[in-house]
Amino acid sequence: MARPATAKVIAEVLGEGRGDKILVFHLKRKKQYKKLQGHRQNFTEVRIKAIEADGVTYTAGKLGAESKFRRGIRQWHIRRVEAAPQTDGIPMRSGWA
Repeated sequence: MARPATAKVIAEVLGEGRGDKILVFHLKRKKQYKKLQGHRQNFTEVRIKAIEADGVTYTAGKLGAESKFRRGIRQWHIRRVEAAPQTDGIPMRSGWA
């Protein structure tokens, strides 16, 4: 892939916030040294609307890739659950199914 001569990203800021707390634990064994420290990373949530590279504009679709992805997983899970074997109350080796 070639590097474009000019490129521009058009985005919309949706919000700002802080991530979940991560605990950092330091321990020096056999020295009775313990230190616990917390950390929360700041973040900015953005939505990419379009990318312009060398005069060509690429835009996001109407539905969005995330919702297509989630819907696909849900349908896959439903098909997988329906395909599970039916035991009709017959005891299995591991117990009742």
